[in-house]
Amino acid sequence: MRRVGGLRSVFALVFSAWALMAGGPAQADSPFAHWAAIVVAGDWHAHSGGPSEAFDNARRDVSKELIRIGFAADNLKQFSVRPERYKDINPGKTEPKGIFDTLVALTTKAPDGCLVYFSSHARRPVW
Repeated sequence: MRRVGGLRSVFALVFSAWALMAGGPAQADSPFAHWAAIVVAGDWHAHSGGPSEAFDNARRDVSKELIRIGFAADNLKQFSVRPERYKDINPGKTEPKGIFDTLVALTTKAPDGCLVYFSSHARRPVW
C-alpha cells in the first residue's frame, strides 16, 4: 500500500512540474517583465497594391507571443495604420510622434530594455 502512495506523490510532482512549464514563464520571473515593447503594423497594402491584413496579423501575433514569453501587457503598445478596425485592442495610429512618445512613456515605467518591431515591406529590394 505504501508503494501506491509513493507513486501518487511522484505523479503529483511530475504533473505539477508539467503544469508549470506548460503555462510558460510567470511574468514576474521573466527577464522581460520590465521591458517596454512597441509593435507596429506599418502598412496595409500587398505588393499588388490591394488591401492586406498581413501586417496587422503580424502585429497581433507578435504581441501575443511577446506577452506569452513574459513581456507585461501593460508595457506593450500596438500601432496600426488602420486602428479603427481593431477596437478590441485599441492600437495607436502608426505615426512617428505617437510611437516615439509612447516608447518614452513605456521606458519610464519599464526601464530594463526595449523592443521595437515593425511589420512592413519595402517598395523595392533593400539588399
